[in-house]
Parts: sequence; structure tokens; C-alpha cells
Amino acid sequence: MNQRIAIHDSDMEHLGKSYKFPNYALMKISAWHKSQGDTVEWFMPCYGHLYDKVYSSKIFDCYRAIRISTKNERIKVS
Repeated sequence: MNQRIAIHDSDMEHLGKSYKFPNYALMKISAWHKSQGDTVEWFMPCYGHLYDKVYSSKIFDCYRAIRISTKNERIKVS
């Protein structure tokens, strides 16, 4: 069964357009899910309840933790 997967780059959320570093962890997760036939898209909070899984990652640790809600669970990203 195909799943709807969301990826969330926490660094991009805080740094915006000045953020220039690719998040290789999210790229690898996205590639794997696409090879399995899943739909992968950027996380949109207003559609959080529609995703089957949400992956969030950050490279820098100087930002506060956030909470993401999905249809199945609540995830804390630190």
C-alpha cells in the first residue's frame, strides 16, 4: 500500500532562504520511499493529519524543539 510521506527540514524552518545546506538524511529517506512507490512531499502543518509518516531532521542544534502532529501520533523533534 502506498503511503503519503512528509519530510520536514527544521533548519530550513528557522533559517529560511539563507539556508544553503542540503539535508542528506532527508534526501536518502525521500529516495527510499519514492523507490517503494510512496508519495513524498514537504511537510505542511495544515495537512499534518493526512500524512502516514513524517520525518524531520536538523543539522544544527542551536534551535528549540518543535512538535509535529500527524494523523497517527505526535512527534517531538529536538
